[in-house]
Amino acid sequence: MARALNGSRAQVIPLLAFAGSLPLMGLMLVSPMIGSGLASALFGLYGLAIACFLLGSWWGVALVSAPRTLLPVAELAVSNALLLVVVLCHAVFDGALLLLLQAGLFIVILLLEQAMPRLRAAPQYYRSMRRQVTALVSLLHVGFAVWLLLSA
Repeated sequence: MARALNGSRAQVIPLLAFAGSLPLMGLMLVSPMIGSGLASALFGLYGLAIACFLLGSWWGVALVSAPRTLLPVAELAVSNALLLVVVLCHAVFDGALLLLLQAGLFIVILLLEQAMPRLRAAPQYYRSMRRQVTALVSLLHVGFAVWLLLSA
């Protein structure tokens, strides 16, 4: 079977994960041209997509790593609960406050991944990449929120 991308998982996965932050950087750059309101809304939506992706991936990891006779209830329940919090924050808040909340939620998601044994069993390169990408994405959220507050 042909590979879709050349290189090992330890090379390709971090590359794809860091590339996922490029839309956030792009929105920061074009926000003066498209308006801070639209840029902020798109930034928040992309943050919502990231959170959904991360929390959805918990299901696959937990189901694959748990014995077939065991339902990984903790991972599934926490994933669903956090997703509800993420969606609720997105529905209730906007602008800088939403972006600050999303930054904090990304950190909470990472900390919970590190606390749950089945999720913590990911390869070292992945855990290292998750810490780095979470730091980058959270800083981008905080940076854009600060810019929104200062430009208001």
